[in-house]
Amino acid sequence: MRIVALDLENTKNYNIARIDFTDGVNAIVGHNGAGKSTILEAIGFALFDCLVGYKQTEFVREGAKSATITVTFESGRDERAYQVVRRCGSSNQYYVYDPDLSAKICEGKTDVLNFLRQQMGVEPAADLARLFSDAVGVPQGTFTAAFLQTPAQRKVIFDPLLQVEEYKEAVDKLLPPTQLLKERRQTAEVEIARLEARLEGLPALEALLAERWQQQATAEQEVATVGHRLQLVTATRAALESVRQDLAMLQNQVQQADQQCFALRDQLQRAQLAQQEAEEAVRIVAANQDGYARYLQAQEEQQVLDAQQRQRATAEKEFAQLDKALSLQQSEAATLERELAQMTTAAETVRQLEPAVQEQTRLETEVANAQQAQARLQDAQTQLQQQSAACRQLEERLQRLTEQLTQAGQITTEHSALEQSLETVRQQIDQSKETLARFKVEADALKQQNSTLAEVASARCPICEQPLTAEHRHHLLQRNEVQLEELRAHYKEQQQQIKRAEDGQKAQQEELKQLEQRLRKLPREREKGELQQQIVSAQATLVQTQERMTTLSASPQLLAELQKQLATLGNPRQQSAIAKATLERCAQLLDKQAQVAREIARRQEQLTEIQHTLAQFSNLNSELERVNRTLQASKVAYQAVLIHQKSADACADRTADVARLQDLLATATTEQQRRRMTLAERTANFDEEEYQRLIFDEQTLRSRQGSLQAQIAMWQQEIERAAQELGELRIQADKLAAALCDRAALERQSSALETMRGLLRQAGPYITKALIKQISDGAAQIFSDIMQDYTRHLRWHEDYGVTLEVDGRERHFAQLSGGEQMSAALSIRLALLREMSNIDIAFFDEPTANLDEMRRGSLARQILDVKGFRQLFVISHDDTFEQATQNLIRVARVDGVSVVLQE
Repeated sequence: MRIVALDLENTKNYNIARIDFTDGVNAIVGHNGAGKSTILEAIGFALFDCLVGYKQTEFVREGAKSATITVTFESGRDERAYQVVRRCGSSNQYYVYDPDLSAKICEGKTDVLNFLRQQMGVEPAADLARLFSDAVGVPQGTFTAAFLQTPAQRKVIFDPLLQVEEYKEAVDKLLPPTQLLKERRQTAEVEIARLEARLEGLPALEALLAERWQQQATAEQEVATVGHRLQLVTATRAALESVRQDLAMLQNQVQQADQQCFALRDQLQRAQLAQQEAEEAVRIVAANQDGYARYLQAQEEQQVLDAQQRQRATAEKEFAQLDKALSLQQSEAATLERELAQMTTAAETVRQLEPAVQEQTRLETEVANAQQAQARLQDAQTQLQQQSAACRQLEERLQRLTEQLTQAGQITTEHSALEQSLETVRQQIDQSKETLARFKVEADALKQQNSTLAEVASARCPICEQPLTAEHRHHLLQRNEVQLEELRAHYKEQQQQIKRAEDGQKAQQEELKQLEQRLRKLPREREKGELQQQIVSAQATLVQTQERMTTLSASPQLLAELQKQLATLGNPRQQSAIAKATLERCAQLLDKQAQVAREIARRQEQLTEIQHTLAQFSNLNSELERVNRTLQASKVAYQAVLIHQKSADACADRTADVARLQDLLATATTEQQRRRMTLAERTANFDEEEYQRLIFDEQTLRSRQGSLQAQIAMWQQEIERAAQELGELRIQADKLAAALCDRAALERQSSALETMRGLLRQAGPYITKALIKQISDGAAQIFSDIMQDYTRHLRWHEDYGVTLEVDGRERHFAQLSGGEQMSAALSIRLALLREMSNIDIAFFDEPTANLDEMRRGSLARQILDVKGFRQLFVISHDDTFEQATQNLIRVARVDGVSVVLQE
């Protein structure tokens, strides 16, 4: 794998940045806080799913919603470029993109990490995050820390990388299959026992099946014999039944002929009666024909007279309406005459009332002005009361405000004193925590010395690096224990002081919070000035209201005098208005008078015309009486004709029906006699007893046939069930054979698994030892290449401890110089990375930290000389790696944003 580029968008302090990488050494330099480590963290997060010390959301730049990291790499398997895109924040995405195909090839954390494991050449179950943090990209300041820890602590770090626990895990993982095979063997035993019990009834079932087959064959032969006899009996019975059906048909025909003759006789009697009724109706119609004609003529005359009567009634109604309307108009004309006579009196009244109307207008104007003045006086009185109350409230509020301001001053003083006290407590806590940190550093150093002294028999003095005697070691251990006890006592005492100080701090903070809450509820000094201005303004308004009341005080008395004068005058304007209204109607009354006179003349003419019309109907009543007498006299004859006319008209048809029915009755009687003779002849040739005997024999044979067939069907079902059960038992027999084979196979598999678990349990330690030896040899070669000194030999032991053999003497890792420790740690981690994966890239985050200038330069040259890796990434805050590097990347902080200055 070769990392080609890194694209950052809204990631930590980066807005948008792209960093291109090359083969060889890629040096990333810049001041502290510029954003160098973000590059390492972003690559670790995208390619190895490694996050150390913070959450995904902390990758998002402040003010942005999401961060996007894109790592472009070239695959070592197919030499194609891929992009790993990881987005976090409000939008979480993780996928691999193929630029050549312009498509996503996998998405989701599980699929992406499986793809990356394949590209890196590591085991499918490898923990990429641990691989990165402990080998590929060790975080800043922890490169040598692991080798300074105890064997137990080192085991926790390096066991997962070497997959040492995989042998034990493999043994543990094989335990469930072993137990599963045991359970399956037990299940097989139970199944075999069940099948053997089930197959015990197989011989009896086979004997029963043979017996039922014999019984079924015998019954089928008997069914064939009964069926032959049944066919003969059925044929004879069918022949007799045909004769019997013919007799029944003849009997039905005789009955039908009898019913037809009876029906025709009944119809003939009804037709003869109808003929007689029709002949009588002809006689009655002829006798009443003259009266019928007179009645019809009188009806026609009555219709004409009724129309004339309706015309007369209409004329009389119109005469009455016109006469009533004429009376009303004559009355209206008299009223108009009287009203016109009153016009002269109304004109004189208007002239006399004119001075009084003017006086009334003047008095009403003065009354309205006086009422407005009185209303303003009442408003001023109300405002005076309200303003007086408001002034009193403002003065009371000012008094309360003054008291609260005094209280606020006291609280402010308490607040300031409490803040000073809190600041003092904070300083004391900080000093105590610094002391605790110093105690911890001293204690850790003593513990490390004790660990070194206790673990190694031939140790050197950690101070002077001279060989230690047993007495000297014992003395140092005792001295360190005494110092540790003193440090523990001081540490505990300091913790108690911090606890007491923090408790006091919490109490003071709570008190400070309560004071601030009380202070927020109290008023400010500016509120008092605003309130005083409100009081001055309210008092000025009150004085203005009092002056306005003095000016309006005489308005009630003036209003009473004006209202008295107006009441004495009366209401001359109303009287004058009535008279003027009367005068205004004079012309209208004259027009109305002329219109009414014309309407009276027109209606008088209409009344004269209607009287002439009514005179034409003077003889109408006598004519109506004559016609009514004629109708009464001829009504009986008219009704008789109406009743019998229909029967009389049907007389000829009814005579023809009688003749037709007589002919039909004669023909039906002849057919009836013929059918009776044929029935008597056929009845003499039929034997009813023989027919009943054949029916009995047929029923008996059919019953026997059905009984046999039912027995055969029952045996057939029993045979089918037995055959089915026999088939199932034979299947069970096959299953029994298979179960026996499965039991033998399970026994072989269980034995093989137990053997495999035993081999893995024994082989794990030997393979781990060989793997550590191989990594140790590789680390020794890298260390020699880095140091350019092949006389010293680096070893990595099974407890993951490091020793360096120099001139035949071994020095432990803690006894090495800073440069030697860094080179040794670098060699082991690179050898480990090379051995456990196909990853040929490595990251070094501030490898020269805490080294002097000479050692930084030496270590830088050693790192640049590392062989066997395609890409190395070195992060540094100084210019140590700027020389002889293939790709220099400068990172700077500009206006709070990290930018890349690639050379």
